[in-house]
Amino acid sequence: LIMRLAEIPLLLSFWGAQGYGEWLMITALPTALALSDGGMTKTAQRQMTMQIAGKNEIGALKTLQSTWITLLIVSLVLITGSVLASNALPIHELLKIVTINNNSLITTITLLTIQVTIMFQCGLLRGIFTCRGQYATGELYQVLIYVLSFTGLLIAVFLGGDILAAASGLTIGTLIGFLCMWIGV
Repeated sequence: LIMRLAEIPLLLSFWGAQGYGEWLMITALPTALALSDGGMTKTAQRQMTMQIAGKNEIGALKTLQSTWITLLIVSLVLITGSVLASNALPIHELLKIVTINNNSLITTITLLTIQVTIMFQCGLLRGIFTCRGQYATGELYQVLIYVLSFTGLLIAVFLGGDILAAASGLTIGTLIGFLCMWIGV
């Protein structure tokens, strides 16, 4: 909450109302995609936890693997779809973006979509911690991912970066957090 609240005056002071407003419009598109996981990670978390509690480790492993494959497929479809839609639709004109060009907008949307799909995988990894009885550890890693994502965004903005640089920093921070979580599993 503190990071999200700090983001408002920070981005307003560096980019002005125009740049911050465009950031909000652009990030709304991939944020809506975050809902496209359809509850798969939460369902898999619960299923794996019940299977482990019932001494069904093979069932939990099958749930993990099948959900992982499904999330990979969904992620590839989302990334491909966002690239195709960004290239096919006049999003730059529809949103009336003036602070970045069309190619930067397409790259930004793609990066933010990738960031969302990385978060899908993080949700699944949290399920591993949960079914091991390490719920708090999984949540701690989730907070680490938020902090690293925000830090990536901050670094990009403080270095004078535009919306594309901010999306890059956010995505890189999320990826680093995911890798830390993956190693921690």
